[in-house]
Amino acid sequence: MNWSTIESDPGVFTSLIQSFGTTGVEVSEIWGLDDACLPQQSYGLIFLFKWVGNKGDDNKQEEKGGNDSQDDNQEFPKMIPGPVLSETYPSLFFANQTVMNACATQAILSIVLNITPRSTLPTFTLGPTLTSFKEFTMPLDPMLRGDVVGSNDVIREAHNAFTRNDPFVSEGNNDKGGKKEDVYHFISYVSSSGLVWELDGLKSGPTAVGVSGDDWVKVARDRVQERIRMYGEGEVMFNLMSLGEDKREVIKRELSNVTDESQREVLREDLQGEELKREKWEIENGRRRHNWIPFINGLLGELARKGELQGLRDKAEARVKSKKG
Repeated sequence: MNWSTIESDPGVFTSLIQSFGTTGVEVSEIWGLDDACLPQQSYGLIFLFKWVGNKGDDNKQEEKGGNDSQDDNQEFPKMIPGPVLSETYPSLFFANQTVMNACATQAILSIVLNITPRSTLPTFTLGPTLTSFKEFTMPLDPMLRGDVVGSNDVIREAHNAFTRNDPFVSEGNNDKGGKKEDVYHFISYVSSSGLVWELDGLKSGPTAVGVSGDDWVKVARDRVQERIRMYGEGEVMFNLMSLGEDKREVIKRELSNVTDESQREVLREDLQGEELKREKWEIENGRRRHNWIPFINGLLGELARKGELQGLRDKAEARVKSKKG
């Protein structure tokens, strides 16, 4: 069964993590790369960028077809320092991407499977599904780990729950009218063994990008900026998210330590806001999962029966021409 592409959205990613049975975390958007916008605490970062092809010894995964893109004609600069052998850091989970379109889920797994207990982030629970998955895959090499990800029914079905229903079946690979569509790719950044790692399943191994130091997120931020500068000035399609502790748990913990009633009231309002955010995510995800095609087909059929469809089409075409003119 194929894997679908999914939307880069905090609500989608948080729901996907929960569907694995993992609790105590949520994904949030990072709106800028200056220090004020960076999260104070984070388990890991997820970076989305446009894939423009990548050649070199550190990208053997393309030969197996795990690349989300079939277009490798454009040269993407080789990143320095390069990947290291996974066995050099046996406690670090890294898996090659061996199935197409799985990079979003692999980016999530690259973070949650590398989380170690921390007193500052106490509410995280990996859950039985990913606990057994990690125990089974850690003795394997990165390529076999990727194969296990691709063949895991629970993980694949959770991922594909966000598939958009499409009445049109594409015969090609990201091809419309002879022109290839842009293809995007997710990678992760984590801190482990005193180093900051870039975990890209299309590379042969994890890439050490710096020393963790006092603030590993800033080290990862500098790496992201480095990657962004490799694109032209007009390229804006990037997205950066942080996987951190569930904000509701943070507020509850603060409530238990605050006695001033005015401060408690502010925290209760913050908690209510977080609950409303979760409710909004649930509604939006329900809409994403819903199959709207029968409704659309029925609406178009009714408009055609009433003789109104052609007129609406003519108006739409005229509106498009006026905007182009």
